[in-house]
Amino acid sequence: MRKLLFSVDLIELLADNRARVGGRCCADAIHKGDVASYMVMLDQLQNEVQSIPTRIDFIDIEAYKHRIDTIEPGITAGVCTSAELAAELKLGWYLAGENA
Repeated sequence: MRKLLFSVDLIELLADNRARVGGRCCADAIHKGDVASYMVMLDQLQNEVQSIPTRIDFIDIEAYKHRIDTIEPGITAGVCTSAELAAELKLGWYLAGENA
């Protein structure tokens, strides 16, 4: 299983009730179609402090003004989602999950 960990560094409202979540891939590569199943707050040693169930599908991924299929570790990118779902996210937290 690949570990999905994506920092939530930016939440930008777009037109048509959509939002872009900007951040960095902090673990294994994230592929188009991967799913984050929870949002997690980590301490300075990367230990989980708090976890909240959520669901973000990595379908519409953009990096450096190009649509991409994979976010490699260390790369920053944006993921489009609904504005309603983005309103539940917290800056400084991480989207997390496990994918095959």
